Amino acid sequence: MGAEITPVVTCLQLAIVAGVIVFAVKAVRSPWYTVALGLIMGGALGNIHDRLLREPGPFRGAVVDFLELPNWPVFNIADMGVVGGAIMIVALGLFGVASDPAHDEPAPSEEAGEASQEKTS
Repeated sequence: MGAEITPVVTCLQLAIVAGVIVFAVKAVRSPWYTVALGLIMGGALGNIHDRLLREPGPFRGAVVDFLELPNWPVFNIADMGVVGGAIMIVALGLFGVASDPAHDEPAPSEEAGEASQEKTS
């Protein structure tokens, strides 16, 4: 599936890896999001490796899928990482886990201001 657009898929995967790196460096402080993004990035890099280094050449190589379950599409470990990381990010969002827990807490100066306002009331 998608064999004729392998160069497009490879470029899209490279853009995803770049986006994950930028987001992870700038916004992520949660170990859970770090694991999820690591799974996505590791899976994407695994598939990129196949697409860049396998025959017939760079940006045209095929990803090797070798795991086959009954009534399920054929997949590989990299696919498991991408899907597992994506599911983890959705679950973290549904459970309200912040990507940067320190950013969601009030700053110490805000807490002190609220405490002094309560005393004067």
